[in-house]
Amino acid sequence: FELNDLNLSNAIASDLSTTDNRLFTFYVQALAEGNVRVSIGANSAEDAAGNGTMGSNDIGFYYDITQPVVTLSKNVADLTNTVNAIVLLDFSEPVIDFEAADLVINKGTIESFQGTQAAYQLNFSGTEGLIEVTIPEGVAFDRAGNGNEEQTISWELDITPPQEHSVAIVPMAINSLNEGSVSFEISNGISGAIFTYEFTSSETSAIVSGAGIMDNTDFRVSGVDLSAFPSGVIELNLTLTDLAGNTAEPVWDQVIKEAEKEIPEGFSPNGDGVN
Repeated sequence: FELNDLNLSNAIASDLSTTDNRLFTFYVQALAEGNVRVSIGANSAEDAAGNGTMGSNDIGFYYDITQPVVTLSKNVADLTNTVNAIVLLDFSEPVIDFEAADLVINKGTIESFQGTQAAYQLNFSGTEGLIEVTIPEGVAFDRAGNGNEEQTISWELDITPPQEHSVAIVPMAINSLNEGSVSFEISNGISGAIFTYEFTSSETSAIVSGAGIMDNTDFRVSGVDLSAFPSGVIELNLTLTDLAGNTAEPVWDQVIKEAEKEIPEGFSPNGDGVN
């Protein structure tokens, strides 16, 4: 009986040995990941009377050296004001010995953890700032004993609304010359933030409103038509919503409109009496 009498699939054999010509041992090495099969064909060896052996049973195993890969996903944006988040952990194959205590979290609290085989769900309550959820290498194992690769998912939790911004109506007064094109300025805002505004007056039920997106921390809105308002105090209320979705308390400014006042020819449209 020799090594070349073996029927091998996806393997090579070496180091055949025996001490009594009855029990033989040898080493089998897989050539690649996948199924490995070993058997002995009929008449591969003979006894002292010349009788050939019967064929053996077929044995095998699955050779696996690939680490389980985990994909992390979340139900919140990269920048969010949502405190409670869900993180899904999807492995490329079933794993064992994986539990919530294996995760490394820099901010927040695990509210619940559930799952089995290759799919797990983490319900998480975060605290403000950059949140990172990491599954370290080698905490979950496939059936072959291969430990997982390390993966991290992160997002920014911002629950603080804008607080430093202000708004100012640019004309010192509104009159018949400039009422059709009024401007206002937002200062110390947030680039990318959404603003909404309303002009109102106690003298009428009319409302002039609008919205936009700041492209800088200081932003000017021009061409607002306030001709629908009669003389009196006009109030501007502005609300700012940052990129995380936090909405600030409204800020405001006022201006007096004198629609019936005659403006001498040559005076500037903003009504300050300067050419």
